[in-house]
Amino acid sequence: MEGKQNKAIERGLAYIFTRQLASGEFPSYIARDSNCKDLHIDGTIFPTVLLGISLKEVKRNFPARQSQSMDCCLENIENYLLANQWYPNVWHYWNKSSLYFNFQPPDIDDTVCASIFLEDSYPAVKENAYLFYFLGRRKGLYNTWMVPRLRNFFSYHGCIYNWRFRINPIKALKYFTSTPASYNDADNVIQANILHYLGDCDHSKSLKTYIEQFITLDSEYRDKCYHRELFFLYAISRSLSNGVIFNDNFHKKLAYRINTFWDEEKGFYGQDILDNALAIIALRNINSAVQPKSIEKIYNGQFANGGWGNFTLYFGGYQGRTKHDYWGWSCDSLTSMYCIEALLKSEKSE
Repeated sequence: MEGKQNKAIERGLAYIFTRQLASGEFPSYIARDSNCKDLHIDGTIFPTVLLGISLKEVKRNFPARQSQSMDCCLENIENYLLANQWYPNVWHYWNKSSLYFNFQPPDIDDTVCASIFLEDSYPAVKENAYLFYFLGRRKGLYNTWMVPRLRNFFSYHGCIYNWRFRINPIKALKYFTSTPASYNDADNVIQANILHYLGDCDHSKSLKTYIEQFITLDSEYRDKCYHRELFFLYAISRSLSNGVIFNDNFHKKLAYRINTFWDEEKGFYGQDILDNALAIIALRNINSAVQPKSIEKIYNGQFANGGWGNFTLYFGGYQGRTKHDYWGWSCDSLTSMYCIEALLKSEKSE
């Protein structure tokens, strides 16, 4: 088994390293169908930074896998993020080469994920915590979009925030009326990513309470952009690496919820390889056992080139288009990275 695992991981990492562009970006695609057959290249930040977070996790917890190629890859991601800031220490979904760079306002999701990746080598991103004083909230949750908020006009620093994140009202109107986004979005996965970034602190108390109640009360999952609940559960489990502490009952409830996605007939968690990998990582992050069949499914899903293919991770797009009403984003390199992390972490449960 060890030889099989080493071969799969080495092939997978080699595939990922060859997929990185000179800019440091990993190619991502707009998918116009659920099978990811109709793909269109898109210049984005988010898939690359998620891959970087996972790769750093592998480097930190599995030092035997460290290599010069891995260090070079991580350095290129760092340079890519620093070169594509919307404002110092602030990011949004698209990179500067994209036509949409000035169309969408910056968002807290990309900003906190980039900050998580850069915090070891670029300490300035730790100052982003001040942003949480001025972000809008809805029922204790942080709003997605970093835009001017009315309540900030009543303080000096709030006015500075509003000026810094001022937006063209015509562009804003176009963006919020032509996409599923709304001014006061506060999506579940984004709250989990913020919790990972903040750790246990005053700013994260409401988030931690919300997530704890969400899991323990078996709340129904809904998210505008992230249709995969297993990505939300994975994001929660990842926050434990930044010192967020939940009680044993929460861990049991979280493990139980992940295990409800197990399909005995198909032999994997969720609906595809990506769901399966996310479930394995999440279960191992909370020291819970995984189904052996799920690991075998990852081995069997690896392509001859070493990768694991494209699967839609999140959704967006424009409203009112009947020809292409499905707008999803996928990244085969990111899928492959999650499969590698799942194989490595499953080793600890064997």
